[in-house]
Amino acid sequence: MSQLVIGTAGHIDHGKTSLVKAITGTNTDNLNEEKIRGMTIDLGFAYWNKSITIIDVPGHEKFIRNMAAGAAGIHFGLVVVAADDGIMPQTIEHIDILTLLGVNKGWVAITKIDIVDDPDWIELVEMDISDCLSERGFKSFSIRRINNINHEGVDLLKKDILSIENRKIQSLNKKFRMNIDRVFSKTGFGTVVTGTVLNGTAITGEEIEIFPAKLKSKIRGLQSHGGSTNIVEKGDRAAINLSNMKSVKLHRGDIISTPGILNHSKYIIANIQMIQSTHWKIKNNQRLRFHFGTVEVLGRVIFHSPMVLKKGNKINLIIKLETELSTVMDDLFIIRSYSPMETIAGGLVLNPNPKGNWKELIEICPQLPTDSSKRFEFYVSYNWSKPKSINEWNNLFFNSNINIEKLIELYGLKVSKNGIVYSIKGKKQATKDILRYFNESYEKNPYRKILTFLSIKNNLNWSERWLQTIIENLVSKKLIN
Repeated sequence: MSQLVIGTAGHIDHGKTSLVKAITGTNTDNLNEEKIRGMTIDLGFAYWNKSITIIDVPGHEKFIRNMAAGAAGIHFGLVVVAADDGIMPQTIEHIDILTLLGVNKGWVAITKIDIVDDPDWIELVEMDISDCLSERGFKSFSIRRINNINHEGVDLLKKDILSIENRKIQSLNKKFRMNIDRVFSKTGFGTVVTGTVLNGTAITGEEIEIFPAKLKSKIRGLQSHGGSTNIVEKGDRAAINLSNMKSVKLHRGDIISTPGILNHSKYIIANIQMIQSTHWKIKNNQRLRFHFGTVEVLGRVIFHSPMVLKKGNKINLIIKLETELSTVMDDLFIIRSYSPMETIAGGLVLNPNPKGNWKELIEICPQLPTDSSKRFEFYVSYNWSKPKSINEWNNLFFNSNINIEKLIELYGLKVSKNGIVYSIKGKKQATKDILRYFNESYEKNPYRKILTFLSIKNNLNWSERWLQTIIENLVSKKLIN
């Protein structure tokens, strides 16, 4: 059974770490600096049982980068608000980050009710929280009031959370991918990396690839929830022991995956949504911070037409990154202002590695659908001269919740003998273009009896498999010989 990962969210000093300890018995503040300062700085992990892990995130505004890294691998949120303070700036920012990353369900804990004597005030705080969550599309399964002294309310919250432990995280694709959130060396074992499995499965002994360095290694051993296992799957918290790999070569933000499914790119086509509460405006070529998985990268946004983005605006655009990044179709990410740092938008990857010249990218950018199924159909039609196989499409959309075979049938697409997917319209266009090419070639040189396969491919700029498919079709219809 796949595991569920819950992430805390809330302002500094609202009792997130204390609540996690009350629920799981684990103090997630392990760093000496955290103990000295009495505040969470980095991610903390508490394994409650075989089904549930809780990730405790820092609440201070200076450590939002770490919070975003933790939120990248969770399934449900645990929103913590202190009764004496009520909703504070990082409460709102954390909730925005959760919902922008697709985490829109969870629980609410109103802590420190033992220091508030006014029941009406707590009632008002609860109403404010409900309104704040509703405005952002976050559904709370329950709102519990927690006494930090005698832990009244904790058992009810634990019961609420345990009610979802049998839910399964579905994965349509077996290709493995995991964002690394911790790297360390363990005596007798070597390098170990941890993270939440985003896609597919990993099995002991399998070969893996690590990005961005493109390092190859094998899985020496696997652990999940503190126990050894031979397999981890989507949704699991995993510790992976890597063979022949030095820990200094790896960092938080690196990605471990099935070999051959990821690529580097400095350009991404994405759809972004400005949050409703931001006062920021985004202009063309503005420098911003982008949080993909557990990594933060700097880059600029390029609009396909003149505009300025304001709160609530939603649009397709091109992101030009300052460092190469490995992301995939339909990944969600966070956008923060460069300085001062504030969460201002979220994004959806529409093309993680766009090809073509700048004019072509600007042309295709506004046309890309945000719906994965419609985007697949669009790409099949748009790239009609260089169609891909079913396997290639599955690799491109392995992170998307779609079934390529079913979509081929739904959209009336065809599959050739050599396995490539094409549309009827694309085939008609190809037939028209190749016959025109033959006629033009004959007019230029009527005495030339043979056109080589390579010269036809190069002149038409088609893929070899597509040209083979069209020529075989023309020969079968006796249009050429």
